[in-house]
Amino acid sequence: MEYIVKIFSGVGVSPLAKFEDINGILPERVTLQASRIEAGALYNTAAERMKTVSDHYEVFDVNLYDAEGKAIDLSDTVRIGISESSEYVGEEIEIYYLSESGMLGKLTCTELNGYVEFETDRLGAFIVCIPGVAFVMPMWGYAVILVACVLVVAAAVTVTVVLVRRKKKANKSTEA
Repeated sequence: MEYIVKIFSGVGVSPLAKFEDINGILPERVTLQASRIEAGALYNTAAERMKTVSDHYEVFDVNLYDAEGKAIDLSDTVRIGISESSEYVGEEIEIYYLSESGMLGKLTCTELNGYVEFETDRLGAFIVCIPGVAFVMPMWGYAVILVACVLVVAAAVTVTVVLVRRKKKANKSTEA
């Protein structure tokens, strides 16, 4: 098995995620592990689910571990903050939880000090997005528009011809 690890370091760099134990449910010395997911099965599932929600999103995997390195199952909510990408600043942001079965659950979130913060009682995959999907006209849509335009032009020509003929008849009858 091979693991790819990316480590980023720099002055002023903020962590990818943070947490706050707002209900006092976590043991001491808890470690947060967060990563941005950009490929693989989890990303593909997220991409499929986000097709009708957003064109602009990022997928994150967020987990908490105890001092022995065991994954923590939450018994109540904690506050998680995911670092906000610069392209999201000033935009309406939504966050979704992606369950293991592939279902999306929308969470309430706020932007605070460069983080998108939310409360959750689950850990795993989260998707931060700017809501909205660009409209793409299907091919049959262009055909419908073309047929409608042809019908409008045909109706306009027909009405014009009928009115001209009536006017000519009216002129002939007044001359006689």
